[in-house]
Amino acid sequence: MNVRKAIRRVSVPAPAKINLFLAITGKRSDSFHEILSVVSKINLFDLVTLEQTNQSNELSCLCPENPSLANLENLVCAAVKEWRKFTGDKTGFRINLKKTIPVMAGMGGGSSDAVATLKALNIFHGHALSETQLIELASRIGSDCPLFFKNGLITVEGRGEIVNSISQEKNNEWKGKPILIFQPNIEFSTSSMYALLAKNESYSDSNWAKSRFERWKNGSISGLELCHNDFESVIFKKYLFIEPLSTVLKEEFDLTFHVSGSGSCCFCFIKDEADFGLVKKEIKKCLGEHTKFWISQIL
Repeated sequence: MNVRKAIRRVSVPAPAKINLFLAITGKRSDSFHEILSVVSKINLFDLVTLEQTNQSNELSCLCPENPSLANLENLVCAAVKEWRKFTGDKTGFRINLKKTIPVMAGMGGGSSDAVATLKALNIFHGHALSETQLIELASRIGSDCPLFFKNGLITVEGRGEIVNSISQEKNNEWKGKPILIFQPNIEFSTSSMYALLAKNESYSDSNWAKSRFERWKNGSISGLELCHNDFESVIFKKYLFIEPLSTVLKEEFDLTFHVSGSGSCCFCFIKDEADFGLVKKEIKKCLGEHTKFWISQIL
């Protein structure tokens, strides 16, 4: 049986990510930024479903949870366009995007959705492309797309295209850790956050970044001591109401939060003894009543 003719619909989950460590060490000659990051996927997913249509080259996107994302500029559509350019395929598709990952939140939702789309296309066409070819396509869509092809903890370097797995021992240190994620009622543009970093020259020294990462790898510092995000320096200056929350959570609950990626989502690791009714109450005091919350865990 022809696999392509037998399959009419494919669904692929798209996990969110958090940056446990993110050092931005400068701007490159190609206008991208040089980074060193430790990234983990978490148990929070979108779902991308591709359904074949009968019209050649048809392409549409539906997103009931967030209709503003239902357009051809969505990265899921960009993934189909890159696939078509690379393969010459003209199969028509309707994409249904079930959105759970918050948008403009620093959790990689759009990039993960794009990668899930490429994986779905490859399943639909009987695994026509190798993972290496899929990663090549993904890198054309977004700098952080390639990281979604690897499981477990990973390091991300360069502009995001250099992705490597981290030892099983370090994975075991993090796997299953519960986390509280919260998002103030604001959205951060990644490009604007990078522009602020450049304006303030708030880059990390590359030797410091590599040293901190190596110290964690060899056990000199703990995972919690590794956690760092260069974007926090400019975010806390621009949004003055966020930084005081750090003091409150530390003094009242011995919790430390960090921003994921370029924000606006933040995360902290859950302690069994913490009263999360009180934690959420304090967070809302600082960030507002419309703050959103999720409880997840490291995959």
